[in-house]
Amino acid sequence: MKRRSVHLALLTAGVLVTALLVAPGQAAAHRGAQTGHTTIEVVAEGLDTPRGVFYDEGESRVLVAEAGQVAGNDGPCAAGANSQIWCVGRTGAIFEYSEKDHSGHRIATGLASIRTGDGTVPPSVLGVHDLVMRKGELTVIYGLSGRDTFKALLGPDGADLATIGIIDKHGNYEPYADLIAFEMAQNPDGRRFDSDAFGLAVTKSGTYVADAGGNTILKTSQNGTIELIVSPPPRILGTDPDYESVPTAVLEGHDGSFYIGELTGFPYHPGTARVLRFVPGFHAPKGQPLEEFAVGFTNIIDLAWDHKGRMIVLEIAKNGLFLPQDTVTGRLVRIECDGTQTELASTGLENPGAVAVAGPNEFYVTNRTTSAGDVGQLLRIRTHGYNSPLRRLTTDRTAQSARS
Repeated sequence: MKRRSVHLALLTAGVLVTALLVAPGQAAAHRGAQTGHTTIEVVAEGLDTPRGVFYDEGESRVLVAEAGQVAGNDGPCAAGANSQIWCVGRTGAIFEYSEKDHSGHRIATGLASIRTGDGTVPPSVLGVHDLVMRKGELTVIYGLSGRDTFKALLGPDGADLATIGIIDKHGNYEPYADLIAFEMAQNPDGRRFDSDAFGLAVTKSGTYVADAGGNTILKTSQNGTIELIVSPPPRILGTDPDYESVPTAVLEGHDGSFYIGELTGFPYHPGTARVLRFVPGFHAPKGQPLEEFAVGFTNIIDLAWDHKGRMIVLEIAKNGLFLPQDTVTGRLVRIECDGTQTELASTGLENPGAVAVAGPNEFYVTNRTTSAGDVGQLLRIRTHGYNSPLRRLTTDRTAQSARS
């Protein structure tokens, strides 16, 4: 899969916590669920390319992965995937928002980042893309968008790119597995060498990565081993074979199954993205079709389970990225127990990047992840009055809450 469509033209800024309320929107429900309403509150803004988000219930806080800024990436420059020029720096960070005192600050700074260095407008930033706190340990993943020789040319500041590792309580990062080394050795999809890790899931059964660049779902261990879980079959919807669908999110179900969020490749035809389901051992790692768990999406960027075991799907752009129509408006959707879909929010979501479930009918979402400037946001979304069909069509297609 190559040039994997996750070059999301990304963001910069300084941090400001605010209580600004976005006007509540009426989000029309789909196919049978009653209409409700949604309120969106901006709890922090001025974030630097906010990506992954994690709700730490025990500490009543929200953690956000900030990929970095445009300014400050002034180190060596080199050509990555598609001959795109990137310049390296250390502008990434981990931001913490406290629900206790409604304040925010960065708990880690100086993390590896790269930005487009050829005058691309708007500029893009890649860096730390997702994070999970489990048992007091903060695991993060880094993107890259290129191969090993590209990473080497970026020099020491780029050494952490395309890795997974731990950030300690002092804000120091220690990688434990090299994703680009795995890609170079295995190249599971058999196409161009590339790694751009985007989604992360840390569960009782292991730590999983959705690598959009490698078109793989990987299982990693702190001893440095990496195992291929699945490489989705290539899916090209346009005329350019370098632009294919990519996995941006991985989610484990209660029965050992896995769910993949799909970001379709250019030209991002509306309604063609899917949530895919597979059970390790029942599908060969390469070449076998995966079950379509849910269809009708356009640009899926993240997945989660709510407190009733219903899947939450976040789209970065519900009409398609980089097209003449609206390329900004995102969408938050709940998949009901009978398979119908309820749109929980859309108005106010501007290229959102990740979702975390914070409580019944409450979510945190990173927003404005494809804009340059001091505009990145953390949103608190509350939904009201969306009744859900109670009858299940099957017993195994909806998993329990992922608070394992």
